[in-house]
Amino acid sequence: MKIFRLILGIAAFNLVTSCLLQSECSAVQITAEAFGSSSPSVTADQSQTIQNGDFQIFRSSKLPDGNRGYLIGDGINEFTKWVFDFKADPNFLIFDADQPLTSADLLITLIPQGEDFSSDFVRIDSLPNFNIGSLVPVFAINDPITLKIDLLEFYNSSLIIDLLKTGLGVLGMRYEDDAIVVNASLSLSNSVPEPSTYLLLFIGIGIATAQKIRRSPQSFY
Repeated sequence: MKIFRLILGIAAFNLVTSCLLQSECSAVQITAEAFGSSSPSVTADQSQTIQNGDFQIFRSSKLPDGNRGYLIGDGINEFTKWVFDFKADPNFLIFDADQPLTSADLLITLIPQGEDFSSDFVRIDSLPNFNIGSLVPVFAINDPITLKIDLLEFYNSSLIIDLLKTGLGVLGMRYEDDAIVVNASLSLSNSVPEPSTYLLLFIGIGIATAQKIRRSPQSFY
């Protein structure tokens, strides 16, 4: 019995450590994208929302947009919602959601529309906001900006994975409030053991099982 436990423990240890060291692991990545226009429709009807491609724009403030008045779609005092649907990615079926993420890269293109852009934020739905405007110390109104952000700097891997499972492969996003969101993508990566690594585990289990059977009393009928 001790030998069985020892061999099984060694096999499991090899599986875990080899993956942690990346020597016997392969990276699996899934990506979802959302696209819109740099010049969405604009309306003054406060009861309406604007559909800008994959993005839906809502009014977020009762204050006027400076001398523009009360508008939706002009990129000031509004929030934008969209979803990342990973099910369309061919790797989704082999993506192991029980493994921790090694990266969660958000690529987002924005066009600042207000001086308060520096206080803008973005978030995965149900998770805390983080300030995205502060990542751009220098910006100009109407000049597009593309940012690459590793969300693991702001969120724990397990939080993202749990929401991915709950949403059945879909993550909701929200941006607020002084920029037009032109496009966005999110790539999630993790590492899974190579088949050869699993083979080590199965061999270890097989040897241990054989040792156990050999040491068991024989029954004759």
